[in-house]
Amino acid sequence: MSNLWNLDHIQPAGTDVLAGDTVPAMFWNAVAERGSRVWMRQKHMGIWKSWTWDQTADAVREIAGGLMALGLAPGECASILSNTTIEWVLCDLAVLACGGVSNGIYPTDAASQVQYLCEDSATRVLFVENDEQLDKALEVR
Repeated sequence: MSNLWNLDHIQPAGTDVLAGDTVPAMFWNAVAERGSRVWMRQKHMGIWKSWTWDQTADAVREIAGGLMALGLAPGECASILSNTTIEWVLCDLAVLACGGVSNGIYPTDAASQVQYLCEDSATRVLFVENDEQLDKALEVR
């Protein structure tokens, strides 16, 4: 019998594997290890902006603090109605850092689908990318 589907023998490549049992733990370990190194670059209005691990951590802390101030409790859902952007990643990490459940919603979804997804997931907080997505959410609020 083939070992094709037996993954027990696979070992992580190199020593770059980060310790952590959860995505937030892995993120905070990466921040501690990589601090001022560039994590990501984003082009905005024709200008490239570099994000270091430390800058990312600061943004995640600010968003997580806002979520906790709004009363988001561990296990509760926050949805993100947005294209995949750096802000999406920051919100996602912040929700997870609070112990929340992150739910991505496609910006191409119709308002009725957004309503269904928010109700079905018991969304307590909804992040939106722009006015278009806000209007869509308010339409079915």
